[in-house]
Amino acid sequence: AARYTAELRQLDADIRAGYEPDPKGLEPLLASVKGNPYLTSLVERTQQLSTATRSFRLATPIEQEAMITRAESEMRAHPNRFDRQVLDAWKQIHSSQQRAVREDMITFGVRQGILDPTTLAGKPLDLTNPTAIGPQLQARMAAATDLGLRYGVPPKPLSREETDLLRASLDRASPESKVQYFGQLRANADPKTYMAVMGQLAPDDPVTAIAGSQAGRGYNANAALISRGQSIMAPKKDADGKPVGGKLIALPPTQEFERVFAEKTGDAFAGKPEARNAHLQAWMAAYAALAADKGGETALKIPDSTLADQAFEKVVGRVESWNGRRVVLPYGYTYGQFKDGMRLRINELRDAGAIDQNTADKLWDLPAVNKGDGRYRFMAGDAEVVDAAGRPVTIDFTTTPFVTSGGNKPAAPFVRMETPEEARDPRRRMFGITPK
Repeated sequence: AARYTAELRQLDADIRAGYEPDPKGLEPLLASVKGNPYLTSLVERTQQLSTATRSFRLATPIEQEAMITRAESEMRAHPNRFDRQVLDAWKQIHSSQQRAVREDMITFGVRQGILDPTTLAGKPLDLTNPTAIGPQLQARMAAATDLGLRYGVPPKPLSREETDLLRASLDRASPESKVQYFGQLRANADPKTYMAVMGQLAPDDPVTAIAGSQAGRGYNANAALISRGQSIMAPKKDADGKPVGGKLIALPPTQEFERVFAEKTGDAFAGKPEARNAHLQAWMAAYAALAADKGGETALKIPDSTLADQAFEKVVGRVESWNGRRVVLPYGYTYGQFKDGMRLRINELRDAGAIDQNTADKLWDLPAVNKGDGRYRFMAGDAEVVDAAGRPVTIDFTTTPFVTSGGNKPAAPFVRMETPEEARDPRRRMFGITPK
């Protein structure tokens, strides 16, 4: 009896975590406890719970919330009509699914039966060979996008294990090898997929993610500078603990870098501590590389203003005020290009019927906030402005707005923009990029 009771407890825990067994699969267990009324009732109860949670598990989060609300309402009106254990199981499943899909949506999708592990989207990715994974990576991104829409989270095309392996591999690579890898991966993925992969690297290795994002836009020189600075600030060590490669230099205190960064960015990263930390660390790495090129620093107590400005332009780009609030411009954009791009995209939303003319006019005078790479939303007080469907109005510079015949030609998507200085840099041609 003790063995069966323990097995049923484990089944109950699995069900509440969202991994219910097939009710028919419990029939052998039911047969084995025949003659024991107590155990028979427990198995039958487990079968009922499994059946009651299966449809709930496969529902979307919005559908799940509606089911929970209806069940709670039913229980208040008629306490005996709805099983409290089923409601508790639903709540646990809803919570565990929300956590699991954010932590590792691909593995979650396979375990839920939404992704078939025999398809391209469900098979493990061999990220050591980026030149051969293009079709599979795109299939994976499509699946992640569907899952993201279903569960209301950003798409993450890599599993947690794949992300860890990629991070470890890049951690062992030289700055030159990193840039080469970024180029190969970029050539075999569309911009959104590539940037999504970099986004998955960011929590554990923000500097590499920023370097990779620069390479994704075609700024290989910036990516190489950041990666080289990273090796200076955190050099690899041999078995004896001695630094290997790189160039050790004395830099100003970290708090001084933080002070200067705060002066340069203002409230542009307000409410986004992870993004701020990533750009701060990458800026410091770029500064270290520039300082090493200059011959190193030994006596400075504060960052050199010229090197700080150069490093900031390589990592962050431009930060400007937009209707009283500072924003990070799409990388490579001037303020004039940003202003023109805003107008074109606001008009596009109006022409598509997402907003009316009155709202379009108001947007032009409202402050904007960064919502990801090259994406912006508008704020009316503390609330985000929404469109006719109740969704936040989002301006996306990663896509080129539609322009009717005779209209002004829009700026190219920011992933392909480059500064005039880099356009004149002959080293860019070494990486197969033709300056515009």
